[in-house]
Amino acid sequence: MNEGFIAVVAALIGAASAWAVSRHQASAAHDQWLRQVRREVYAGFLATARDEMERTFGEVSARSAFTRLTAREWASAGEEMFEAACKIDRAAEAMKLEAPENLASAVDDFRAEVWLMATSSDVEEFRVSYGEVSHELTRIAALCKTSLQTT
Repeated sequence: MNEGFIAVVAALIGAASAWAVSRHQASAAHDQWLRQVRREVYAGFLATARDEMERTFGEVSARSAFTRLTAREWASAGEEMFEAACKIDRAAEAMKLEAPENLASAVDDFRAEVWLMATSSDVEEFRVSYGEVSHELTRIAALCKTSLQTT
């Protein structure tokens, strides 16, 4: 074979290899960036949801466990719970954008349960919902972890 031809083939092989390596590196960097974005969104949602569950809903649950709340106290608690549900709702919106379908669906179910709990007119019904919603948040945290490990 002609030496010039061999040099051209070698140069083409080298260029193709360099292109493939750069594509792989770019893809890996993009995947890493995407995981970081998801990690931040998941952490933000979980922090907001846990904070509101403990601070607002947990406090109302504890108060109602030991004393019978008056209608006025329950109405005041209802306002606090409405605000907490709004905060959780805003954090959940970002999850819908970044999460895979199974996680986004779990977050939607969680949001619906939070709103039912926040607008409950019955203290006992609220307290049962609080336990169920708390459990659902734990399940969502596990789904977040799994999602980050598989992407």
